[in-house]
Parts: sequence; C-alpha cells; structure tokens
Amino acid sequence: GRTAAGPSFEFGAVYAFPNPAGPGKSPTLHVEAGSADRLEIRIYDISGEPVYSAEVYGPAPAVDDGSGRGALAAFEHTWDASGAGSGVYLFTATAHKSGVGNIRKMGKLAIIK
Repeated sequence: GRTAAGPSFEFGAVYAFPNPAGPGKSPTLHVEAGSADRLEIRIYDISGEPVYSAEVYGPAPAVDDGSGRGALAAFEHTWDASGAGSGVYLFTATAHKSGVGNIRKMGKLAIIK
C-alpha cells in the first residue's frame, strides 16, 4: 500500500477565474499541484507570443475554492492584465518538485475589455 507521505505530486484542478475576465478584472490562475515546491506560469497570446511569466514558490497554501472539496494545496496567482487586449490567451502551469521533476498543464483564459 501507499505510505502517507503528504500530498502527491500531481495536478488537481487547474483553471483561471474569472473567465472571461471582464473590464477592470484581472484573471487569477488556480493551480492545484500537490506537493510541488515551485510553479512556473507562462501566458501567451493566441499567436503563441509570450505576454507574461511568473514563478511562485511553495509549499502551496491550503485554499478552499468553494467547490465543496474542502481546502486543498493550491497556488493562486493574479495576472495584472491591465495592459493586455481583449482576446483568448493560453497559459501553461509547470509545477516543479525537487528530486522528482516537473509536470505541465495548459489552459485557456479570455479577457473582455
């Protein structure tokens, strides 16, 4: 059987909210990545040009996103999209765990100005 070694290194829910982000709103990425110790966020426009990047260091705090699953370890990072135009953006969330490697998940978010 499995030993209780804390949260496993895998993705849970990964999404942006609000999505779409309306006028005056900045999207926040919610990334459940278990026991990851670092998260890299990259945001690209629809043509694939990078428009934003950030790194968030763990361990991730416990966040209750209201989904009824209770508090789970999740990174939440807000992108100040004030300089971004309306449109669809792609994001990658790459979680790193020292001595294990990394895992990556992609998603989409929309901005309406």
